[in-house]
Amino acid sequence: MSVSVVVPVYNGGDLLARTVPAVLALGGVGEWVWVDDGSTDGSAATINRLVAAEPRARLVRQGRNTGRGAARNRGVRETTGDVLVFLDADVVPPPDAARHLAAAADGAASVGRVRPALTDAGDPYQVYLAHARRGPSPERAGRSVPWRFLITCVCAVRRPALVAAGGFDESVAYGEDFALACALAARHPDGLRLADLEVDLFGVGGLAEALANARSFGAALPALEAQCPGALDLAGVGGAAHSRLLRALARRPAPLVLRRALRRLPESVQVRAVRYLLGHALLAGFHGARDSTP
Repeated sequence: MSVSVVVPVYNGGDLLARTVPAVLALGGVGEWVWVDDGSTDGSAATINRLVAAEPRARLVRQGRNTGRGAARNRGVRETTGDVLVFLDADVVPPPDAARHLAAAADGAASVGRVRPALTDAGDPYQVYLAHARRGPSPERAGRSVPWRFLITCVCAVRRPALVAAGGFDESVAYGEDFALACALAARHPDGLRLADLEVDLFGVGGLAEALANARSFGAALPALEAQCPGALDLAGVGGAAHSRLLRALARRPAPLVLRRALRRLPESVQVRAVRYLLGHALLAGFHGARDSTP
């Protein structure tokens, strides 16, 4: 069973000096492909320099920024492995990560856990990440987990399953991993397993970016629901999306006073407030997209 690693990159910046060597140190890998998705910060030159001594590693370049789904599909076309390991450019995996992911992907796919590398102790979103457990429990390693836990910053997919699912949906700007999860779940209901590994994620960002991402994901959900019935339930928002009360709240702006006061709140209250703001942003994106659909 051959293993290929695919890493999409868009303006990876200084993080590449940390992440590329860690990815090259993975054992059990037959080839590595970084896909530069139209970077403008010199990422391509940095990667070429860092992979020069490894003949099985290479960089391919997109002519323009096409999005993560398109970049990953390009990486799939450029590789030959039976199992495709997907990592993000801001992830540092342990040396045995590819072996664990490939071994766990005995159904259709596997996923690892993420340990956010927090850089701003005062940012409310990073406070939330430090206190709110996300992802499947490590005790479930080796067992099937719900498809909503598929995250393509650290996962593996068997090539036949990926091809049958149609690859990554390039029309989804944010949430392409969830779109893939929907397609795979329809064919392999219990086919996602948790691998026994954890990676460090350095591109965590702050609250403003997290809220924008939540809104973008919400805006993608109506189209995903049309393509993949049950997508809302798979995402865990089925009841909230159909609640009249929550729909009315989502159509109103989030309380500005709450965002302004966040940093002054006790950490336990900050966590609950950030969870509310993220949920509000997701539902606002969802209902905004629904309302604009003819």
